[in-house]
Amino acid sequence: MSKFLIDSNFKLTRKGEFVVADEEAGEFILDTESVDYSAATLKEVATKNKIKIPSKANKEDIVSILEDKLNLIKKVPEVNKMTDTQIAEEIIEAGHETKTDDEMLVQIVNAGVSFKNAAKLFKTVMEAKGYRIAAKDRATAAAKILDEAGFDPKKWDDVDKAAANLVREVADTNTKQAMNLLKKYAKTNNIELPKKEKSEKAPGGFRGKLLDFVATNALSATDKDIVKWIEDQEKDEPQKVFDRSALVINAIRKAADLVANPPEVESSEAEAS
Repeated sequence: MSKFLIDSNFKLTRKGEFVVADEEAGEFILDTESVDYSAATLKEVATKNKIKIPSKANKEDIVSILEDKLNLIKKVPEVNKMTDTQIAEEIIEAGHETKTDDEMLVQIVNAGVSFKNAAKLFKTVMEAKGYRIAAKDRATAAAKILDEAGFDPKKWDDVDKAAANLVREVADTNTKQAMNLLKKYAKTNNIELPKKEKSEKAPGGFRGKLLDFVATNALSATDKDIVKWIEDQEKDEPQKVFDRSALVINAIRKAADLVANPPEVESSEAEAS
C-alpha cells in the first residue's frame, strides 16, 4: 500500500502514509489500497508523471504500475510522520466522548506536540469537528434566540429561564456561558437585568444538589448525563466529582429500581402447593 499526493495538474507532489490533500486547491490522495478514481484519471496521473501504461492494461494493472513507478520518483518529499494537526485529530476523535479536555490535551502533549501548539490545535480541531462552538458563533446564535423571544426580563426568574433555554438551544453552552451571553446581550441592547432574589442556601451544598438531581433522574440519567450535569455546574474535574459520589449514586439508583420494579414474592398458596 502506498499513498501519493497528486496536485490539480495530476503531478505527484508528496508521498507517504500521512500525506494530506487540500481539496479546495484541487489536490487528491491516490491510495493504492483503495482506489476510488477511474482508469481515465489514473492514466492522466501516469501521463503527467511520464509513466508509460500499456494500452491493454486494466485498472488493477494501472494501479500496480503507478505504485511501482511513483515510488521510484525521488525528488518529492516523503511524509512518514503525523503532523501536529493529525495527532490532535486522532486523539480528539477517539476521546471526545469519554475523556475530559485536560486528559486529551495531556495526550496530545505526550504525543510530541508543544503545549502552546497543543492548546491552539485542541480549540481549532474541536470546533472544526463540531464538538465545540466558536465564541463568536455562540454569541450570534444566542442573540438570534433572544431576539426571537423578545427578551425583556421583569424578574430574575425570567433570566434563569432564558439561560436554561440557551443551554438547551445553543450547542456546547453551559449555564455560566449562557449567563454571560445574557449579560452581554442586555448591555448591547440597553436592557436592564432585574436583581437576583436572595435565597437560602440549598441544604447539603453542592453534594445535596447532586444527589437531588440523581434521585429525580435515577431511572433515566446515565453516568455521562450526570457528569455533564456536574460540568454544567462549573465544577472542576467533573468526572472525579462523579467518581467520589459513585457509591451513593448507585445506591440511589438501586433503591429507585427496586421501587419501580419490586421483586416477585411467592404467595402462601403457591408455597403450600
